[in-house]
Amino acid sequence: MPPPQLGPPRSTGRSRGRLLAVLAGVAVVAVGAVVVMTQDDDGSDDGGGGGGGDGQKPRNGWIDGTRENSHRLATDGKAVCGTGINKTLFCYDAATGDERWATELRSDIAGSPTIVDGLVLAADDGKSGRDGLYAYDLDGKQVWTARIDVHDRELEPLWVPVAGDTVAAIDAGIGVPAELIGTDVATGKELWQAFTDHEDGVAQISNFSPVLSDGARFYVTTETMPDFGPGDEPPLGPSMTLVAIDPKTGKEVWSYVITEGSTSFPVATEVAAFDDGSATAFIIQSGGGPGNVVVLDSATGKPRWDVPLTSPESTVAHAGGVTVVADDATMHGYAADGKELWEKPVPDQLGVGLGNLVVREGRVFLASYDVVEINPTSGASAKVAEGVSAADVVIAGDRLVLSTMSDIRAMPLPDPP
Repeated sequence: MPPPQLGPPRSTGRSRGRLLAVLAGVAVVAVGAVVVMTQDDDGSDDGGGGGGGDGQKPRNGWIDGTRENSHRLATDGKAVCGTGINKTLFCYDAATGDERWATELRSDIAGSPTIVDGLVLAADDGKSGRDGLYAYDLDGKQVWTARIDVHDRELEPLWVPVAGDTVAAIDAGIGVPAELIGTDVATGKELWQAFTDHEDGVAQISNFSPVLSDGARFYVTTETMPDFGPGDEPPLGPSMTLVAIDPKTGKEVWSYVITEGSTSFPVATEVAAFDDGSATAFIIQSGGGPGNVVVLDSATGKPRWDVPLTSPESTVAHAGGVTVVADDATMHGYAADGKELWEKPVPDQLGVGLGNLVVREGRVFLASYDVVEINPTSGASAKVAEGVSAADVVIAGDRLVLSTMSDIRAMPLPDPP
């Protein structure tokens, strides 16, 4: 099975929510249809059409202003799919900007789409009393649905997490303790349930945890409240543990204790797998706290290195053998052994608190108020788009497609910095 078409997850809605609040007063003109743009290779308008000659990028781009405030994007190289705050799941032709199809889910979006094996997977929060997980083919025909109250991701829903042949979701029904459900990608059949024992002294999924995936495993953060008897001094708080889950069985592969007796409930909020699959970087944060980046051995969960963060607005990516960390207004590049290779200012006038790092075909982009590409080896950067307030970018053929506050747009794929 080829890997699902997604990127490094980012778990909370705080960044996108803050972006919407900061820019709420900015007037935008919504274009009512797809507008085709033509540009010379230096980016200037030429008023003409058509693509370039041999070895040149096509000059045409497009903008569809009917999709405002859309979430994360997924692509198979030809189609680009996304979700919006109006419950809509949609797919475009990446080359032309023509809408292939769109459908409205039954409740609020809880999972941005993932494309895998010719299926578009998306999720709503299940609060309509029906469905929760959805699978469509690339022509828009519904293939299956699964009844799950998917953990709501507010304004910034993650990609639906897929590992191997399994899609996983936290079933967080009202008044019911959370459980992790594994579902077959091809059929929608339930494969397993995990964390179904809700007694004290047993690990339970944290209310603050997303489901993360690096394509090989799932990861959730658990809380374990110790048993204590009458007269015993009660614990300060639960033990918080990051657990790696086998996608075939739902069984624990390894666990890493984040903290004991926590009063701040830190959880893993982002994941970035190393290129060689040997290790995985996680951002560990609690509400309002700066947290840290922890790099764990992918097979065993044993820690390799970690670095503290200075801000709760942080994001991580890995490409070219370098772990890139954007920590508020500063970026860092770390070698495989944790040695710092470079430090640079974040190349966005509003800072990383409004965006996230994504890796696309080995290239690192910061999707924020501006869209910036970052060279992971040197930290050099190049601005790709200015003032667009982007939630995500994807590479589709020779196009870079952006999900912005006011539209979905495509432009010629720029050269790396």
